[in-house]
Amino acid sequence: MTNPTQIRSRKLGGRGCHTPGHSRSLIAVFLLFFMLSGLVPCSAQAPAAEIYKLFLAGRYGEAAARVQWALATDSTDLSLWYLQGQARLALLQYERAEQAFLRARRIAPDTMPVLLALGQTTYLEGHDADAIRWYGEALRRDPANLAARTGLARACYRHRQYEAAIRHYRILVKKHPGNYAYNKELGQAYLAADSLKKAQWYFHDAVNINNGDLSLATRLARLYIKTHDYKLAADIALLGLRSDTTWIPLLETLGFARYRSKDYRAAANAFGRCLHLGDSSLLVLKHLGYIYLSWDSLPDAERMLLE
Repeated sequence: MTNPTQIRSRKLGGRGCHTPGHSRSLIAVFLLFFMLSGLVPCSAQAPAAEIYKLFLAGRYGEAAARVQWALATDSTDLSLWYLQGQARLALLQYERAEQAFLRARRIAPDTMPVLLALGQTTYLEGHDADAIRWYGEALRRDPANLAARTGLARACYRHRQYEAAIRHYRILVKKHPGNYAYNKELGQAYLAADSLKKAQWYFHDAVNINNGDLSLATRLARLYIKTHDYKLAADIALLGLRSDTTWIPLLETLGFARYRSKDYRAAANAFGRCLHLGDSSLLVLKHLGYIYLSWDSLPDAERMLLE
């Protein structure tokens, strides 16, 4: 990796692209397709196909009931327990989903979709240690599995195992350097591990990929202010403001960065824009007051500082 201290020469860009999150129903459909294509035995195709149609229609409660009816006939069917888990997961019944997936695992201990489903379910339950265990088992079975490594990195991060999270995120970023989420999450892991320069590096990449994440752009600009990189802070703020010229946190940050760079005219413009948008925060009023004082505009300075 290039030395983070060289970050000043990095290209600013980004097209405001977004990485849309999948809805729970789409995740369920994907997992069901995965399961139906490789997990379901021929004997179970007919009931599984009927249940799959219920999933497609978003009728998860009916799907769960249909699976329960089928399990009364054959409680050793791996595919039915997996379907039951997916139905309960779609209904946000995490504990019941976990129990169904555990039953599936007893039938086939090393089945990849079941291990991934257990990782996902325990992560959603907030049981990070269990999620780490299940995703870890899945990754040992298939070291190239993207879902297993991503899930493991996120569970490690939330469980405050930052070094482990960084290790997995670095692998993900190396394989997918243009992935916005991986760069952002690796930056978060470095920040949590008190590695500020490296956090800036990966946040910078994430903002270049998606300058529409205004919260991240604000966070990165303020990190640059923290390390006295006022020019980079202003550049990031301007990049984010391309997506929304009224985003007050970025305007405040831009004004502060310009103020610290002694570019008082540009700082006054940014803070004045904040005032125009209804932002009369202490930061804005105080620094506008100081700027007016430097210009010997005493009435304006008095008005700002009194407010």
